[in-house]
Order: sequence, then C-alpha cells, then structure tokens
Amino acid sequence: MLAKDLNNFSNLKRKTIRVIRYKGNGRTNAIREKVFSKGYALQFEDITDYIMTLIPQEEEIDGGLRKEHIMFPRKAVREMLGNMIIHQDLTAHGSGPMMEVFDTRLEASNPGNLLVDVNRIIDTVPHSRNENIASFLRIVRICEERGSGFDRIEEGMGELKIPAPKV
Repeated sequence: MLAKDLNNFSNLKRKTIRVIRYKGNGRTNAIREKVFSKGYALQFEDITDYIMTLIPQEEEIDGGLRKEHIMFPRKAVREMLGNMIIHQDLTAHGSGPMMEVFDTRLEASNPGNLLVDVNRIIDTVPHSRNENIASFLRIVRICEERGSGFDRIEEGMGELKIPAPKV
C-alpha cells in the first residue's frame, strides 16, 4: 500500500495500475497510457485526478455563466478505482488492475472472477477478496469497507442522469 515502487517486489510487478485513454470506443487506437507503480494508498488520489483529466468533458456558456459537463462523476470514478484495487485476485498471474477511458464509457478491470453473482452485487453482504487491503484503505480513509461501492457508483451516475453501469 505504501511502496515507493511495486516493481521492486517480484510478486507485485504486474499489479501496478494502468490507465489507458483510447480515441473512439474501440481498443485499437490508444492515445495515451500511464502506469502507476507506487503503492495504491500513496497514489490513489493521483490516479483519480489523472483519470478525471482523461474523461470527456465540455464547457457550455449559458447566459454568461460557464457550466462544466463531465461524462462521469468523480464519485463513480473513485469507487470504481477502489473496488478494482480491493477486489483483485493478487494470486492471478499475467495481468493487473486497469482503467480504460473511451469516448463514451469507462471500464475498470482486474484479475480474478467476481465473488458474488453479477445480479446480486447491490444487495449482497459485503465480501472482500483482500481483507487486509480493504482494512488498511479504510484506516487511511480511502474506502469505507461497508460494501457500498457499487451503490455509490450508481448514485454518482444517477446524479448526472447517466445510465447505471454494466458489470
């Protein structure tokens, strides 16, 4: 959680967080890619800020006042990032957590399968694959460890009148 460089740990090299921005809605035209190799707790806000700069947004001038329109709320991005970190399978080899930003969507992926049925994500009792990570991130006030992450994502999307996320 507090490593200066995850690459210094052979079993964590592939667990660095990758953020990729694509042009359009396919994966064939990457515009930019950044790898965050510090410990998750050290870089959580930096990663969130970086993702927010990549998300499509526009500014509208309405009667002399500026209004910003952003495609995804920070609350949803933050929760997606936290869930991606906490619920990854650290024993899986060959991949790590990744956030992908497209013109019309944002995707978070991590190694491992869901621990609950996809249709029961919202109403299932909290369950974590990495209890020590979740506990530490709760102590440093990055997450709550209440099982409310997906609810918060939906809440943030609803505030902007954006359709609920797909899992």
